[in-house]
Amino acid sequence: MGVPSLFKWLKIKYQGVTTKMLKGLDYNVDCLYLDFNAIIHPCTIKECNSLEDVDRKLYENIDIYLNNLIHSVYPRKLIYISVDGPAPAAKIN
Repeated sequence: MGVPSLFKWLKIKYQGVTTKMLKGLDYNVDCLYLDFNAIIHPCTIKECNSLEDVDRKLYENIDIYLNNLIHSVYPRKLIYISVDGPAPAAKIN
């Protein structure tokens, strides 16, 4: 379900906590914190024939996304992944 307005509060309290990444640039950071729900949903494919295909493609897409992200950011100390449970069906397009 998530914590209401947490992201907004973090951005106000810790200005610069988020960075819009530009293609072609490499970033070196100590820690990378990921809201995994924000990664899972865009990686979901709805055009597959079977549940097995959906799962396989989802894991492939997540693997590609994470590899691209990690090889762009180069976290030196920590990768922290948080998942707060499934999103309600009404929030999934």
